Amino acid sequence: SEISSNRTDYSIIAPISMIFAGTSIIITSFILIIVLLKKQLHTVTRLLICNTCLASLLYCIVQCINYIYLLLIASDKSDQSCRWRGYFGYMSIVAFIYSYVLQVISRLFFIVFYTKYRWLITYRIHSYLIIFGWTIIFILPLPAVLTNNIYFRKGELCWVTKEYTLHSYYIIIAYYLIPILLIIIMNIIIFIRIYLSVISVTFAVTMEKLVLIYLDREIRTLLKYYFYQKN
Repeated sequence: SEISSNRTDYSIIAPISMIFAGTSIIITSFILIIVLLKKQLHTVTRLLICNTCLASLLYCIVQCINYIYLLLIASDKSDQSCRWRGYFGYMSIVAFIYSYVLQVISRLFFIVFYTKYRWLITYRIHSYLIIFGWTIIFILPLPAVLTNNIYFRKGELCWVTKEYTLHSYYIIIAYYLIPILLIIIMNIIIFIRIYLSVISVTFAVTMEKLVLIYLDREIRTLLKYYFYQKN
C-alpha cells in the first residue's frame, strides 16, 4: 500500500545507529569517569563539558532503547508506553541541544560580565545554571505525555506525526529554533565584546607610545635626528 511504501525501513538504519550510539556511550562514559576521578579537572568549564557528555549519554541510551522496542519488543503496543518513549526521546534531544546553550551562557559570563559580576563565574552559580537547565529539559517535552498526539504505529518510532500541526510547530520552535537563536545571539554579543576590547587595547597602547615619545626628551631627540638624516 501507499502508507507502507512511505514507511521508513529501520532494519538497516537502527543497527547502524545503535553501533554509533554504543561507541558514543563508551567514549562519553570514559570522559565522565576521568573527570570525576581527577580532582584537578573539577573546573567550571569541565563541569559544563560533563553536562554535555551526560546529555549525549542520555540521548544515545534513549535512542538505543527506542530501536530495541521497535525491532525486538513488537508485542508492546500500548499507546501510553509509546508516549513515554516519545517523551524521553524528545527530552534527550532537548538535553543535548540546551547543553550547548549553557556553554554559551557560561562563555558570556566569563567574557562579557566577568569584570562587573565576578560571582557569575563561580562553581556554585554554574551548578545552579545546570539545575535550571535540566528543569527546563524535563518540562519542555511534557506535551508528549499530556496529549494523545503520540500513539503506537507498527514499524514506526514514537514521535509526533505531521497531522498534529500545533504540536509539530511547538517542537520546532521550543526544541530547535529558540536554542539555536540564543546561541547565535549570545555568540554575536561575545564577538562584539572581544572586537571592541581589541580595538580599545590597541588604541590604549598607541596612545601610551605617543605620550611616551612626547614626554621622553631623549627619544624625541633621536627621532628628530633620524628624520633629519632621512631628509
